[in-house]
Amino acid sequence: MNEIALLLSGARRTGRALLCVAALGATACGFGTYDDGASPANTSSNSGVADAGPWWPWVCPDGSNPSPASASFNFTASGSCGAGGPFSISVDGCLLSANFEVLGLSQAQTVTHSSTPQLGGWVVSGVSSADQTTALTCSSSVPDAAGSITFTCSAGEPPETSCQSTLAPAVSP
Repeated sequence: MNEIALLLSGARRTGRALLCVAALGATACGFGTYDDGASPANTSSNSGVADAGPWWPWVCPDGSNPSPASASFNFTASGSCGAGGPFSISVDGCLLSANFEVLGLSQAQTVTHSSTPQLGGWVVSGVSSADQTTALTCSSSVPDAAGSITFTCSAGEPPETSCQSTLAPAVSP
């Protein structure tokens, strides 16, 4: 009889231990620890850009957080990257939107976005408008004292500077 009581007692301990392990495992996997019910559902098609995923918070491909839509920031471009002229840039989510053709860049894609594009630090890639074949990676510097951003494009392996332009803040009339 003692043997049966000992077996039942061991079974109860094993059952409790398994229950504790299962509860701990569920918590460690995130079940019940975060309410993502507030995450917006994707109910419309996109522009071909990969969705960040079903879990909140979303992240951009470069690992940064998406930014709310911003107003356009206006600059005047001059230098060896493209024809130059009026240049406007804004951010929405993970994408920078600008008229990169002014800087000699077509098929531009955001590599590193910035929630404050007027402060530089963003990187784009694309194709040279001059020959439509040369792949370029272009970066923006932190503004100088006058608020101008240096825009530098590189090509090849190892990368060599192919052009450089200045984005000076546009003066409002």
